[in-house]
Amino acid sequence: MTYRPRAVYIEWEGRRILCCDYAGLEDQAEALDAFDQVRRAVAGEPPGTVLTISDVRASRLDRTMQRRLMQLTLHNRDFVRAAAVVGLTADQRRDLDDVQRVSQRSFALFDDLDAARDWLLAQD
Repeated sequence: MTYRPRAVYIEWEGRRILCCDYAGLEDQAEALDAFDQVRRAVAGEPPGTVLTISDVRASRLDRTMQRRLMQLTLHNRDFVRAAAVVGLTADQRRDLDDVQRVSQRSFALFDDLDAARDWLLAQD
């Protein structure tokens, strides 16, 4: 597995956004590493301050990966102010409904990154 940064903070119109790059994830080890990167990036921030955008285009998660993603979502609950997700399929949207219910979080859904970033800026 080649290391690829999956959690990167960017500046967008003067605001800091954590970009969670899950695009194309299918390999379990790579996905679990990506989730760990995001956990570390979020845990270093004050509660209620993080804006996140998750790109999930062309990704497929098995049950183990889905459980770890649920754990990550629960961990991040107190840190994340607003969360946007880009590129969900219909099946992934159903899975996200479960995540939202269990984690008591909400995620705004978008088809493209620019719309997601613009929405995040409006939440801050």
